[in-house]
Amino acid sequence: MKDFTLSDIPDLTDKNILITGATKGLGYFTAKALAKKNANILLHSRNVESGEISKKQILKDYPESKIEIIPFNLASKKSIKEGADYIKSKYSNIHIIINNAGVMHPPYHETEDGYEIHFGVNYLSHFILNNLLLDIIKDVKGSKIVTVGSIAADIGEEQFNLDKIYKKESYHKGSYGISKFCNLLFSYELERHLRKINAQTISLASHPGVSITNIIRHSSKIRLLLIKILDKIFLPSPEKASLTTIKAATDKDAKANFYYAPSGFLQIKGSPKIVPSPPLARREDLAKSLWDLSKTL
Repeated sequence: MKDFTLSDIPDLTDKNILITGATKGLGYFTAKALAKKNANILLHSRNVESGEISKKQILKDYPESKIEIIPFNLASKKSIKEGADYIKSKYSNIHIIINNAGVMHPPYHETEDGYEIHFGVNYLSHFILNNLLLDIIKDVKGSKIVTVGSIAADIGEEQFNLDKIYKKESYHKGSYGISKFCNLLFSYELERHLRKINAQTISLASHPGVSITNIIRHSSKIRLLLIKILDKIFLPSPEKASLTTIKAATDKDAKANFYYAPSGFLQIKGSPKIVPSPPLARREDLAKSLWDLSKTL
């Protein structure tokens, strides 16, 4: 089977696609690739200024692109609701939601609502946003919700502690991986929820492998040095790493619960393929417990 490339993306005319964290890194290259194929891009940005910069960069290469900046703060439930309310007031439907935004190892801080930042931004924000937007995607034929996981999401059960997962004591070097594990649990539980309401939408997931983007800026100096050395000799560009999410979002043969990842050594890089998710991520009891907790936060 030939490798998936940007030229394999189908025409996306009249498709409304929301991408969170779309101003830099993988989200930016995902937005750029889909804009080239005539999608209506709802480009989420934390603020208008960074969104304008990214929009101008895309328009420079593809002047006919249709892009609207949707500014809201994923670290604030109030701001997420405002963003969702605006989207629903402007768009009667969405065809694809890509839950891409994330943070990695910043100095400890909390969301506006008091939750540990990895859990709050990488996972909980998307849980809230997707549920708020469900009414304008669930009846759209062929619609998809793609949640971005990580190669770091393969955690041990002992690391998944719902009593602490959103609190300060959960902040440690494994917090990023745990939040991405939560994303996978969410993707599978969302699919079960979609089936219960007879939705036209499917839920699936992807992970990009390993690539150097702005998300690593808070890493230690030693880790940054190692990553930069690997980047020069081995790691894929962010543009290539974005292909797994792009394929998940646009593959006409995609099915619910598919998990797209790089096909190469240790899933670090390579053309997208469907892979098994970490076994723990398929535990329905864990997913339901996380969903039930999230509804209370």
